[in-house]
Amino acid sequence: MENKAELKLDLGLFGGVFAVPNAIADEHIKIASGAQLKALLYCLRHSGQSLTAGEISRAVGIPEADVADAIAFWRERTATLSGAVPLGQLSFEVALDAPATAPARLDVKAASALLSRDYEFKPTEITALIEEDKDVAYLFERAEALYGEKLKPVIHKALAVIVAEVGIDAMVALVLLEFCFTIGKTHASYIKKVAKDWYELNIITYEQAKEHAALLERYFTQEAEFVRKINNPAVCRAVPDKYKPFLNKWLLEFRFDMNVIYDGYQKSLEVTGGLNWKFLDEVMLTWHKFGIGKEDPNKKSKYAAKAKPSAKPKTTDSADPSSFDLNKLEQQILQKQHKRTQDALQKAKEQKSNEV
Repeated sequence: MENKAELKLDLGLFGGVFAVPNAIADEHIKIASGAQLKALLYCLRHSGQSLTAGEISRAVGIPEADVADAIAFWRERTATLSGAVPLGQLSFEVALDAPATAPARLDVKAASALLSRDYEFKPTEITALIEEDKDVAYLFERAEALYGEKLKPVIHKALAVIVAEVGIDAMVALVLLEFCFTIGKTHASYIKKVAKDWYELNIITYEQAKEHAALLERYFTQEAEFVRKINNPAVCRAVPDKYKPFLNKWLLEFRFDMNVIYDGYQKSLEVTGGLNWKFLDEVMLTWHKFGIGKEDPNKKSKYAAKAKPSAKPKTTDSADPSSFDLNKLEQQILQKQHKRTQDALQKAKEQKSNEV
């Protein structure tokens, strides 16, 4: 009797696979974000099934707003993908959850008042809020993950006020909370302060929140670097509040790199003997006006090196930033400051004489 051996090939993880079009890896893997790839892989894995944005969101751990962005991203590229399996043949039909009718927006004073006081929420009200809105549920879930423990009542209340009473979108609130963690300020009062600021700035969408948070994160990082780099007793721990508008303008409006600002600080030391904020601001304004340090901040230091007069004095009429003689620039700035001081003294004298 012939013995029949039974062979079985165990492929392990490779026993269950699904196809991904070559064009995804060949043409789009570099430009697609992590969220866009997650959404795509989930849809490919569940090919032929009806999916909702909420289902994808919960399955792969990204906000519904990111799911919508991902689907729009891949749909736009349907016609441009090459290869044997165009994306359009994958029946990329995802039902985006219909947004609820947005409540009337509170005026800034009313929102500020709600965020400034200790609003009482019963545990049952917070539970109901979480059960009624998937995005709110995701917000509280992520909040627990960020804190690494069960949320304290004060944090529960702060988040509930932000989304339920003030009406800030849950995904915007999540970006706000993650920003607070990034800068290490996670107590409830600060979270509500940031919410108040963002509300005043009319930051209402997830995209606006992400963009604003990125700008603020850059500001806080650069402010800390500024304090460390200049090593000046006047700003031993942080930039004084009255001078923060200067740094805010240089970093967020002018988009200067810290190397540019540090070169300006060195110029302030040379000319005024210390950290003169008004002088430094005049330098930054002038450099911004003529594009110094704008395109390649790392090359800015070569301009500061030209502070010594050259054999052939250069005029300030040229549009080429490298042609500026910074000694002349310093004199212009100092003369402007001197004139302002003299004008202020003259005005004070005139007022005093009028009083007499």
